[in-house]
Amino acid sequence: MHSDEIRVTGGEPLLHERLEAVLDVIRGSGVAETVTLITNGTLPERLTPGVLERIDRLWIDVYPGVPHHWDWASLRRLSARHGVAVWRRNVRNFRLTILNSPIQDRSLVQTVYTTCRSAHAWSCIQIHEGAVFKCAVAPYLAPRLRRLGLVERQERDRGVTIRGTNTLARDLAEYLASPTPLPECRFCLGTIGRLVTHRQLDDEGRARELHDRQPSPERLISAGALLAQPFLALIGRWRATHRLKWRLRYGLLQRPAPR
Repeated sequence: MHSDEIRVTGGEPLLHERLEAVLDVIRGSGVAETVTLITNGTLPERLTPGVLERIDRLWIDVYPGVPHHWDWASLRRLSARHGVAVWRRNVRNFRLTILNSPIQDRSLVQTVYTTCRSAHAWSCIQIHEGAVFKCAVAPYLAPRLRRLGLVERQERDRGVTIRGTNTLARDLAEYLASPTPLPECRFCLGTIGRLVTHRQLDDEGRARELHDRQPSPERLISAGALLAQPFLALIGRWRATHRLKWRLRYGLLQRPAPR
């Protein structure tokens, strides 16, 4: 397996106590041409020369209301010294994803799953407690449902176990291609939720948000995002095809041997 890029994100990766060791493992695996570190930019003191030596790109998300202490000119000089490209992105909105109550309409759950680019286009695969999940949200939704008093009544996606099996490739192929929504899709809008303004929440704000009474799921869907899904899927397939052709042309991917 080989990719053009691997993104180290979180959470906040600069909080990881062994980040340099993690980056060494990624580099040593040869799994990707480019290593990108994504940070919210609140911990500039943790962006050490050792970290910069191990990445190719630095992606900094800047959120409204979140204090930053970057000396941008110094950062760019430091990054240039280590051959690291820096990209700063101002984030104003988030797409609403997680719901506080389940979607009752099965056809809507199917639509959420079928159009979810996170599960089907972006390869947001998560490895958690010895299993592979096609959705980065699914393995972590249970604590939220527990706080809502719902977890005991809900099924859970178990993913695909990666240890002690001789059928991993087959199991993964069937799991990733399955047309059946995950149980967690009932509490999610995938990639068709409407955009909401970013808010920085403290513990009290998070507790309040957890129990907010949301409108019906149908009212929380972005019609524009829903209508754009087939077009975006077509672009994704086109990009994947041309990326493969480029890698074959320049010898970055071995052609299958003739039979």
